[in-house]
Amino acid sequence: MRTLLEHAAQALRRKARRELAEALRPLDDHYLARSVNNPFARQDLPWWLRRIEL
Repeated sequence: MRTLLEHAAQALRRKARRELAEALRPLDDHYLARSVNNPFARQDLPWWLRRIEL
């Protein structure tokens, strides 16, 4: 779902993209808190695909 949201954000105007990023920030923070970095993930992937859920 995060990838879909990122693609949608790229289609938005700058202000709307910023507002979406602000709305997603608490959710991203929550995901970061309950996941760890995957050292085996490719570094060219977005940050949310380089995480392992706990």
